[in-house]
Amino acid sequence: MPRGDAKLARLAARDNADWCRTVAASHGIASGFALDGALWLAESPTPCGYPEAVTLEAGLDSSAVLAELATRSPEASSLKDSFADLELASAGWAAPVRGEPDRGRPRGVRARPGADGR
Repeated sequence: MPRGDAKLARLAARDNADWCRTVAASHGIASGFALDGALWLAESPTPCGYPEAVTLEAGLDSSAVLAELATRSPEASSLKDSFADLELASAGWAAPVRGEPDRGRPRGVRARPGADGR
């Protein structure tokens, strides 16, 4: 990943964690950071569609992330691996969605006539 992309990825992960923290707080759910600020965790289940944890740095130790999750949020059912680099399958976690950044309309796909305002 080019250096600028890595910085933007960390900023995007932090922004996502801040949003999740805000949603959690609005539901009375305490949360905090662990692993020297590299992981955000909710201390109880979050509303549907929001993870109980978000990684904020690439290259975290999967065992350490899962240990923090088990300790601070034992009822957790979701974890956002922001950099898609954790080994979670051996611990029974599955990746239900795997995506790529949206960089506009895919090549070869035409917009429906009038969809772009013309």
